[in-house]
Order: sequence, then C-alpha cells, then structure tokens
Amino acid sequence: AAQKKFNTNDLRGKVFVSSGLGGMSGAQPKACQLLGCVGVIAEVSEEAARKRYNQ
Repeated sequence: AAQKKFNTNDLRGKVFVSSGLGGMSGAQPKACQLLGCVGVIAEVSEEAARKRYNQ
C-alpha cells in the first residue's frame, strides 16, 4: 500500500492509525516497524490485545 499510495517503501516520518488487530495476526504493527513509520493500532478487545502482545 505504501508503494501504491506514496510511491515509496520508506514511511519514516509518517503515522499510521488503524483500528483493531483482528485476524491480521499483528501484521499491521510489524509492517509499520519494517517501513519505519509510527503505528497506532487501537484494539478494544482485551483478549485480542493480550494475545498479540504475548506473541
């Protein structure tokens, strides 16, 4: 998506905001880490948040 939207894979200096970890298995935070951006992922399910944290 970064390549398509911004024509780059370097997202340093950008903030990515998303809601829910859902079935993504924590892929969104990992993608943020790989691309260098700040990821803010809001999860309302304590169980889902703990599961991803413990992975």
